[in-house]
Amino acid sequence: MDIQIKPFSKVLDDSTRKFKKIPKGEYLSEGLYPIIDQSKDFIAGYTNDENLVNSQNLPVIIFGDHTKAIKYVDFPIALGADGAKALTLKTDYARYVYYTLKNLKLPEAGYSRHFKFLKESKLAIPKKIDDQKRIAQVLTDCEELIAKRKESIALLDELLKSTFLEMFGDIRAKKSPYKWEKFRPYIKAQSGKSSKLVKSIEKTDFPIYGGNGTNGWATKPLYNKPIIIAGRVGQHCGVIHKVNQPCWVTDNAIVLTILNKEKLNITYLSFALSNSPILEKVKQLDLPFINQSMILDITVPIPPFEIQNKFEKIVKEIEKANELFQNHLFELENLYGRLSQDAFKGELDLSKVVLREEFLEDFESSTSKENLIEEKESKDSNIFSNTLFDVTEIDTYLENLIKSNFGVESFVFDDIKDLLFQDSKIQDYQDNYDYWKTNFFSLLKKENSQIEQCFDTEEGRIKFKLKDEVNQV
Repeated sequence: MDIQIKPFSKVLDDSTRKFKKIPKGEYLSEGLYPIIDQSKDFIAGYTNDENLVNSQNLPVIIFGDHTKAIKYVDFPIALGADGAKALTLKTDYARYVYYTLKNLKLPEAGYSRHFKFLKESKLAIPKKIDDQKRIAQVLTDCEELIAKRKESIALLDELLKSTFLEMFGDIRAKKSPYKWEKFRPYIKAQSGKSSKLVKSIEKTDFPIYGGNGTNGWATKPLYNKPIIIAGRVGQHCGVIHKVNQPCWVTDNAIVLTILNKEKLNITYLSFALSNSPILEKVKQLDLPFINQSMILDITVPIPPFEIQNKFEKIVKEIEKANELFQNHLFELENLYGRLSQDAFKGELDLSKVVLREEFLEDFESSTSKENLIEEKESKDSNIFSNTLFDVTEIDTYLENLIKSNFGVESFVFDDIKDLLFQDSKIQDYQDNYDYWKTNFFSLLKKENSQIEQCFDTEEGRIKFKLKDEVNQV
């Protein structure tokens, strides 16, 4: 693969002036048109003003002048006003150039301007446009796998929160079926110690915890048993960490240990503290801080010990899944790094990469872009050519399918897949597993979703079920 080195000015144009900008104060939380700016969130807000929307200069790469954020956009958007640069392509393939920009190591200038550094950069561009497209396809596929794995990890976090609420109630709202008591009789609170004399230059088996998590390594542990750590001062004041391994804790944190191990389970304690109103209270102070008495005098529900232990068992199973997902994410991110490095050096073997339809199109032409959208919409409409509903009603179809077949019973996605295969209304598209799975998990994440995750303790795995309020109707 032949690679040519091009200056930034030969590859990209600064088209920011062609975009009408929207001040952050005018962002809507919901609306017809997405607003893209330099923030870490891909979509920063919305607008309903069609006059502020750009639909001509596509695709566009958005660069954060202050944040160095880089976003690829191929749909009509409005541009955020603060520090967002809109970059359009001269002749090369936009998605490939997007990945090239992501691979650049620009100097760090804090919240100062970074576009001056970007304009001086040199870009490695394959001479053949098809090579650019193949690299873009490979990196896009890898990036999508990473995004899906991160989404799975986020869903596990949500499952832990919802499981706690389901078992013990809403502590912040003072709603629980169990007796409310103070922690004071059951736990011991003490400050950590300075780590100056035990800090290690090299990594050891003993992490040092401060108020905001780990901040180094110690030559020896201060605690050998599982403990709970609460940030004592500053931004992370009141943030809770449960630590199972030997560690050192600095004097910027408070250490909690259980005195009555037949009354409190340490896993339940950590979740109860995280769900208590203590964080809201300290945020109201001019100088956020927390002391031992504030923690000891928190009133929370204290469930029967066997129920706390049942919750701990569920947490351990979910944490096992989370560890597996984190390891997979680590491997995917390493793979992405290796593929990027080889691609931009011209050493990536592209001989077996068959371009899919969306990468065969040249997005530089606005006409071809419109044709592609029309073609996609046509395909989407054909998905349900034998159904009694259109493509916009997939959520309704899935919810009705689940209601009519599961009721109060829990299920896994493969159970839904089996039902799809049996449903004569969708036989022309019933074998597209990924399509239905994507739609199901999108439904699960919706704010008004009727479905939630649950943990089946007998089977030892994560499942789904209709929310209790749905079954009560």
